Amino acid sequence: MKIKILLSFLLILFLYNACSEKTTKKQPEVLDLAHRGYASKHQEATLEAFKYAIEENADGLEFDIRQTKDNVIVITHNQKINELEENIAELNYLEIQKHTSIITFKKIIKLAKEHEKDIWVEIKDSELYPKIIDNMLEIIEEEKYAKKTIIQSFKLSDLKYIHSKNIDIRLLKLYIFQYSFNTLPKYINYIGLPIVLGVMNSNIITSIHKAGYKIIFWRESSIFEKKYFIRKLINSGADGFMLDSPLKDFK
Repeated sequence: MKIKILLSFLLILFLYNACSEKTTKKQPEVLDLAHRGYASKHQEATLEAFKYAIEENADGLEFDIRQTKDNVIVITHNQKINELEENIAELNYLEIQKHTSIITFKKIIKLAKEHEKDIWVEIKDSELYPKIIDNMLEIIEEEKYAKKTIIQSFKLSDLKYIHSKNIDIRLLKLYIFQYSFNTLPKYINYIGLPIVLGVMNSNIITSIHKAGYKIIFWRESSIFEKKYFIRKLINSGADGFMLDSPLKDFK
């Protein structure tokens, strides 16, 4: 009888310790990256949007860059200025500034620096903008912000060139549907995949982690920017998200 009581006590003690360890174990950090400054809350990629993202304590500010005719790097996803019905590459910045709320890369990097926020910069259609990468790198160097900068691109050639110029800048290779990370250079830090049904598989995340990369999921459409899908990816080991709303809204 005493042996049974002792065994029961030891079993209860074991279960208690196991439960305590489970509840106190620190959960892995999941990065909350403000997609164009949480675009569902304010007009996307505006100063107001990025200030809001900082107020909401986003881990990083995510945005796209393009370049004007007079070589000013600006923050916008679109190639064309709808208000002027012309492409950004055909316009000087002062003309754009008169008719839009588009801001410069310099302005955002200074804002991020003031609040010590990482910037996640996507280069859009680099072939359309002569020396946009060199001009971007020059600004980053002037502000001494390389270690707080992550550059993302669908073009591996862009990322390779950036790595050859500054090894302190982290790099993210973007994919849409077809992706292959087995032959990806080891200087790539992150893989970016869209939030779609095809990636709702923990094996994909596990494979990417085993290959030595972290995985960031980016907003593809409002269809999948829902609590169910975000929670599923978090539970599967996602390292971060680029969303139109703060990550806390989905937990």
